[in-house]
Amino acid sequence: MANFPINKLSEDDINKAYRFIYLFEKEIHSKYGTFNFNDKSIEYFCKQYKINKKVKRNSKPSDNYFWFDTVKITGAPKNDFAHNLLRHIRNAMSHGNFKKGKSKKAFYTFEDYNKTGTQTMYGKINADLFWKYLNIVLHTSPLIDKKINFK
Repeated sequence: MANFPINKLSEDDINKAYRFIYLFEKEIHSKYGTFNFNDKSIEYFCKQYKINKKVKRNSKPSDNYFWFDTVKITGAPKNDFAHNLLRHIRNAMSHGNFKKGKSKKAFYTFEDYNKTGTQTMYGKINADLFWKYLNIVLHTSPLIDKKINFK
C-alpha cells in the first residue's frame, strides 16, 4: 500500500475516507435526527476503549477524544449530536484535515473549520479504533443499512 507523505494516510485510509464522504452525501446527510449519540453501543465502546466521545473545546485529553460544535437544524425536533459528529468528520476528510500521525501508536487527527475560519471540531483517535467507532455511530440510525461497514 502506498503512503501519502502529506498526511501519512495509506491507500486503504484514503479509500475508506472517500467511501465515507460518498456515503455521507448519498445516505447520511438526509437522515439528520435519526441517530442516537446516547446509544448504549457507543457508551460501551467508548468505555471499553477509553474514548471521550465529546469533550469541551478547551479540554486537552491526550488520546481518543473529539470536541465539536453542534447545530440544531431549524425545525428539527432535537439536536442530532451523532449526525453533527459525522458531518464534521466528513468535512475534515473532504478538506484534507484528516491526518495520520505516528508515535507508539498511530492516531488519526481531524479538524473542521467554519466559513469564517473558526475551528468547529478537533478529534484524535487511535487508528485501530476509528473505523470501528465510525461504524457504531453510523448504525445508531435505524435508517442506515446494516451492510454498510468500514473494516
